[in-house]
Amino acid sequence: MGAKWTTQQKEAIDARGSDILVSAAAGSGKTAVLVERIIQRITAEEDPLDIDRLLVVTFTKAAAAEMSQRIGAAITKKLEEKPDDVHLQNQLTYLSRADIKTIHAFCLQVIREYYDRLDIDPAVKTADPAEIALLQKDVLGELFETLYEAEDEGFLRLLETYGENTGDQRLKDLILQVYKFSQGYPDPENLLRKMAEQFYMADGDTIDQCAWMPLIGEGITNGVEYAFYTLQKAYDRICGNGEFTAYGERLEAELEGVKALRQALEHPSYADWHQAYVAVDFARMPAYRGQEKDTAEWVKNLRNEAKASIGKLGETYFCYGAETQTKLISSLYPIAKALSETVIRFAEAFAQAKKEKLWLDFNDYEHFALQILTEPGSTKDNIIPTDAAKQMQQKYDEIMIDEYQDSNVVQEMLLTAVSGAYDGNNNRFMVGDVKQSIYRFRLAMPQLFNEKYRTYPVEKGGKTRKIILSKNFRSRKNVLDGINFIFRQTMSEAFGDVDYNDEAALYAGADFPDFDGLCGGENEMMLLDLSSEETEEQLTDLEELDKRQMEATMIAGKIREMMKAGYQVYDRGLESYRPMEYRDVAVLVRSIRSWGTTLDDIFGKEGIPYYAETAEGYFDVPEIDTVLNFLRLIDNPYQDIPLLSVLHSPLYGISADALTEIRLFGGDGLFYECVLRYLAEGAEEEILEKLERFQADLQDWREMAKELSLCELLRYLYQQTGYYDYAGMTPGGSLRQANLRLLLEKAETYENNSGKGLFHFIRFVEDMKTAETESSAAKLQSEADDLVRVMTIHKSKGLEFPVVFVADLGKQFNEADTRAAVITHQEWGYGMDYMDLDHRASYRTLSKTALAEAIKLENLSEEMRVLYVALTRAKEKLILTGTVRNLQRSVEKWAETADSVEELLPVFRLRRGRSYLDWIMPALLRHPQVRVLPEPWEPTDRGEARQFLDEPSKWKFTFLEKGDIYGAEQEKQELAEEQQNVFENWDTKPDYSGRKEEIFRILSWKYDHETATMLPTKVSISEIKRRYQAEISGEEAQVPQELQIPQFGQKKEGLTAAEIGTAMHTVMEAADLRKAYDADALEELLTELQQQGRLTEEEKAAIRRKELLTFFSSDLAKRMQKADEIHKEQPFAMLVEPKEVFLDDIYQNMEEFIQINGIIDCYFVEENAVVLMDYKSDRLWQEDAFREKYKIQLRLYKEALERVTDLPVKACYIYAFAPGKMIPMNFD
Repeated sequence: MGAKWTTQQKEAIDARGSDILVSAAAGSGKTAVLVERIIQRITAEEDPLDIDRLLVVTFTKAAAAEMSQRIGAAITKKLEEKPDDVHLQNQLTYLSRADIKTIHAFCLQVIREYYDRLDIDPAVKTADPAEIALLQKDVLGELFETLYEAEDEGFLRLLETYGENTGDQRLKDLILQVYKFSQGYPDPENLLRKMAEQFYMADGDTIDQCAWMPLIGEGITNGVEYAFYTLQKAYDRICGNGEFTAYGERLEAELEGVKALRQALEHPSYADWHQAYVAVDFARMPAYRGQEKDTAEWVKNLRNEAKASIGKLGETYFCYGAETQTKLISSLYPIAKALSETVIRFAEAFAQAKKEKLWLDFNDYEHFALQILTEPGSTKDNIIPTDAAKQMQQKYDEIMIDEYQDSNVVQEMLLTAVSGAYDGNNNRFMVGDVKQSIYRFRLAMPQLFNEKYRTYPVEKGGKTRKIILSKNFRSRKNVLDGINFIFRQTMSEAFGDVDYNDEAALYAGADFPDFDGLCGGENEMMLLDLSSEETEEQLTDLEELDKRQMEATMIAGKIREMMKAGYQVYDRGLESYRPMEYRDVAVLVRSIRSWGTTLDDIFGKEGIPYYAETAEGYFDVPEIDTVLNFLRLIDNPYQDIPLLSVLHSPLYGISADALTEIRLFGGDGLFYECVLRYLAEGAEEEILEKLERFQADLQDWREMAKELSLCELLRYLYQQTGYYDYAGMTPGGSLRQANLRLLLEKAETYENNSGKGLFHFIRFVEDMKTAETESSAAKLQSEADDLVRVMTIHKSKGLEFPVVFVADLGKQFNEADTRAAVITHQEWGYGMDYMDLDHRASYRTLSKTALAEAIKLENLSEEMRVLYVALTRAKEKLILTGTVRNLQRSVEKWAETADSVEELLPVFRLRRGRSYLDWIMPALLRHPQVRVLPEPWEPTDRGEARQFLDEPSKWKFTFLEKGDIYGAEQEKQELAEEQQNVFENWDTKPDYSGRKEEIFRILSWKYDHETATMLPTKVSISEIKRRYQAEISGEEAQVPQELQIPQFGQKKEGLTAAEIGTAMHTVMEAADLRKAYDADALEELLTELQQQGRLTEEEKAAIRRKELLTFFSSDLAKRMQKADEIHKEQPFAMLVEPKEVFLDDIYQNMEEFIQINGIIDCYFVEENAVVLMDYKSDRLWQEDAFREKYKIQLRLYKEALERVTDLPVKACYIYAFAPGKMIPMNFD
């Protein structure tokens, strides 16, 4: 596009002196316009601005970084033209401090500059979302305990209403849900109280006075209008046809009843509505014995739709009379009040907890900034700026807001406060596209954009103005024509919040040179009919595929077909066409959940490289879940699910049949017990070999876990198991390895934040998963990687791809948020059911019904905008795909919606759509090329008059059956078997290349110093000890049998011996060894350690106090108190020859060195010599057992100390807590 701006773009760049709303359609170059406007402002001939006089707010950090980069490049280019321009040189300098940032970054800046106006410590930090979620959980738990103890009547009633029989988690979830909702508004506390007060009914009030009456009337009207529409349509079809006289009379009577209900709705009286509703009568239709049975059936189906619509009103809005409805609303008042007050108390407690920890979260950013910038009493329509806001107003000459359609009311108030609006200096420049407002779940309010769009004039000269950018510089004309064709028929102000007229339509502005090869082409719709039956032969040879797998197979086949056919895309960097690559293709889906494993199966089998950001939480992605299962087994192997997962993983490859055999052999009990039994008595060599390898690995891991930090243990697991390398070999391997590296970072962060030990890290992960606050998986390293991108439509916003598949269009919309026990709405407050606690009966109230209907319609409008975002990502080729259960019935349903004389399809029918296909296909059925539909699903004559015979967009329709998918899969399987047979029977004797001997010589080469390759460069003391014990005994050391069975499999609770030993070690590490501890002093130390978080309450209780006191009163302790120096937890690393630590013959003549590392518990210096002490909590009682087990460890400690201190070690002792003995060690 360069500098060739359209008239509208030029106006957006040059307009000054007013609040400007730029409605920028998809691909219209809004970012380029915004950057050019900034450049023009800072390089103007007269009064140029400094770039730090502008506030530019973007939606994401990436957008802010991109904008800064573009501005920097533009300034640099200007400097090349004017190298001596001081002002331009300054702008390049100022760019790094320019306020081009996200709204959250701006809020944090405000807080830092004016923190003294808040009751917070300036040292606060932004907490990780996972930390915030865990803190919320803790605070909520403490609040509930307080409310239980106080026996708060409102809370207990709330618990009975919304709790469950076995606990209070459902109510806790509800509190957090309402809290999160309230945080999106300027004054959460006031909002919550107002929401509760809506249920208050004064004496004499009726349901007509309730706050939801307008919404109730609207919901009823929607149902009534749909019934009237379908009845009128049926009546018009048979009117004047003598064969249907009886039908006509019946329909006339029903139409009169519906008309009477319509008239009643014109006046706000629920009692009158109810009376009119009861009068509507759908009697039995008379029998039809004529010849036009198809018409009769069609009329009856329409009439049944009307009857169902009226019937649903009876189940929802008219299930009770006015008096009962009034009573239900009034009865909910104490419940709503208790809910709001509980949420408010939680908010206060949570705020205090954050304050104590010096934490902020993202909600704090906006609310603290709002507190700084606006006076109390400010509203969206009446901002009263504070002195701080007025100071910031002087700082900025213009406020530029990108993606304005996604702003919420808090952000609107913040940016208005720092603009010049209060003094009549209109200086806001707002850019967005309401058709792309898809963040309602983040409380975005497209109404803010729409309100300005409706009221701002196009004409210049006033204090406000709107500019419309409708030219698309991204896509081919046929793609845009196809998008316009669909949305002119489906999107309206009533459904989508946008009237898709000529202003909203897309117009081609991109130039694609002519090309003789295969490029561009028709838009495509590919539908898979799931009703067809596959042959018995196909099912015999192939596993049954689910619908996603079949759709993925269809997509993979299309990608392969395009690659094979040599499809070309235009590369603007090369300024020429080139063959399509995988990176040119994107597959967009509404929800990525379940698609990850599907694509692994299908795309992996097809050899199509792809990248998909998983929908699962980070800790649930397969590679991370596997490593976590390693850790769970190291902590405790008596856990069936982690154990089965690891044994079945590629590392050990034990099949499902083999696992079943192990279970049957072992009998009842936990699976690890079955494994041990099979190791002792099993017969199958292959299974035994794998189990023995697993058992040896497990023992090794558990030993290493005692010596290594969590991060080091993970690195060891990656290397020792080869799992990191394996992950890199699988489809999407680079991303899987990135996830594994990210786990190392998370483990290191956990330990740096005072996290302690493997056991607690696993519990930390489980808590985060329970709180549903897991962080995102690792990101793709390079956009240049040749991979098909698979992503959600939301993730694709702002991106573009040459070839786009919009998939899973048959997926039904998610309506879960309208079925919750309590629903919330930004305007209408709570929607709640009433629970009669005496009879344990639930009553649906008008507040719940009306809000559910309103939320459903708003969700559907957003889904329409989500679909628009998806379709507008395509540059050259748009392919829509989906599955339907029964194509014939689906087409008949779509044809009813398509059968309209108006260009806009009936909103009443669109609102009843269950999937994107229910909107797209009725529109496409009116396209001239739809005649390729296979028999017997041709559209009837009723739709002929409404087809757009002069429609410019070109579409190709492909309809597949399950047999087509299975047939293709069968052909591929047969080809693979044929290829495998060829290789299995390959004659290896002939010299095909003429270089057979040379190849075999190269492949059989052996390294001269091969034994050295088996030598580890670094080894821990624990590993040396384990190898030493195995070597001197001549067999592998067995796993210590001190393993804890999980709570669900044990009768008594408590810590394992290893955990108690770790706790004892913690006490010795913290103790002042120059101090003589008695029982009181020891207890004081333990309490202090618990308060510091170094001991849990359970660990403190498990400390063997008697054994510790025995040590502190021992001769060795008294000797230490008099020592010249005492050192604890002394880390060391030293180089030794292999023969010093390993007994195997292969190590005896090696000249290389290995590094050993470890941590010495304690040593002290007396009389210029060192005394070494290592304390052990093993439940051993014989001194020789200690000496034999720890001889090699203490000998190496002694050698390390002598090297480090340059002093002789005159004595080495083990202090054994169990027998209470000091055991001298002799290395002669």
